[in-house]
Amino acid sequence: MGAIEPMAGEVKERLRVRIETERQTATFTCRDELLCGIAILPQFYKRRDFNPVWIQTDKSFILAHSLMQAIHSARQEGLRPMDYHMSNLEWLLKEISRRRSRDEAVDPEMLVDLELLLTDAFLLLGSHLLAGRVNPETIHTKWQAFNPEADLVNVLLTAIDTKQIEGALASLGPPHPGYHALKKALRHYRKIEASGGWPPLRAGLHWQRGAHDARISILRRRLELSGDLNPSGSRYDYIYDGTLESAVRRFQYRHGLEVNGKTDDRTLQALNVPAGRRARQIELNLERWRWIPHELGQRYILVNIAEGMFSY
Repeated sequence: MGAIEPMAGEVKERLRVRIETERQTATFTCRDELLCGIAILPQFYKRRDFNPVWIQTDKSFILAHSLMQAIHSARQEGLRPMDYHMSNLEWLLKEISRRRSRDEAVDPEMLVDLELLLTDAFLLLGSHLLAGRVNPETIHTKWQAFNPEADLVNVLLTAIDTKQIEGALASLGPPHPGYHALKKALRHYRKIEASGGWPPLRAGLHWQRGAHDARISILRRRLELSGDLNPSGSRYDYIYDGTLESAVRRFQYRHGLEVNGKTDDRTLQALNVPAGRRARQIELNLERWRWIPHELGQRYILVNIAEGMFSY
């Protein structure tokens, strides 16, 4: 018989006492971390008669590990896994598993901590995926687990019942093609950053079609990495030919620059922005997408400020 079963009732009672005590205070903390679902946690557990949801009697913590995977994957959304109690959760899961493997007693307070942190992590991550982690009206970090479009209590209850933790969270993110295109771009730029970034181009290298310079090969490599130029393997990579000019034009168009096919000062400045900074820009724009309603209606106007275009 495992260490957790005899104390199941004790964990439930301690969970009830902790929630009912903390809800009387202005803040709700657990292991020195602020719980952000202070308005939702009591409601959720009251509906379950304070029965825990993450503590499995088979000791496997299947649902907990599924949530941990979703927390790690939050980085793909431009979010920070550390914002969702990741360090404390990893330590608790590891320590509880270690004690169980040695048939040592597990402190019921540790199980209550694990339960509360996991539930709060789900609610907070779900809220951020659905409506953003920053309030667009104040541009301040919105730490409370709240959003106007979904009942997160029901989302969590359904996720628990169907054992679809990751799927439930994934369904909360924006459905728009632009959001998913940015996620793909984020993976691409992070990969470039992890491999060392792209080579810088010295200021003053003003080239145009027909130029010959050994350093033009650096420009080619830079544009290949950003996807503006297809690798050719040409022996004449020092020549500023028509293919390279087209790639420069493509880069200029994408970045809202004058499309002249020349490496003027503004183009060089844009080329030299590090891949890591581009990744941060994409993260910010993913956040802006999360401010947009999921349902735009049958008729809407979409304005592309960078390109000076709109569609409807």
